[in-house]
Amino acid sequence: MIVRILPEVEEDLYQAVLWYEDRESGLGLELLGAYDVARLSIEEQADRLPRLETERTNREIRRIFLKRFPYMVVFEVLPHEVVILAVAHFSQKPNYWSRRSI
Repeated sequence: MIVRILPEVEEDLYQAVLWYEDRESGLGLELLGAYDVARLSIEEQADRLPRLETERTNREIRRIFLKRFPYMVVFEVLPHEVVILAVAHFSQKPNYWSRRSI
């Protein structure tokens, strides 16, 4: 399936990588690697990943957790593509990404 990534997602990820890299050299790159694994899973099986329970909407919003980090990739499954909406921290600004337009 085609995966499109919103520009805001790149900023989400960039900020998280900087934060972790500032704490420990190489940790930001590990976060980036965990994101890449999650993105590949989305490409391969988006419609089999769990729906996001906290978002009440008719949209098909799903998520996948990053290994080792308190982040999830939030994405929407559309008929002809999957759109990654956010790389969101579990406890910071819940659902801040919900107004992002696709």
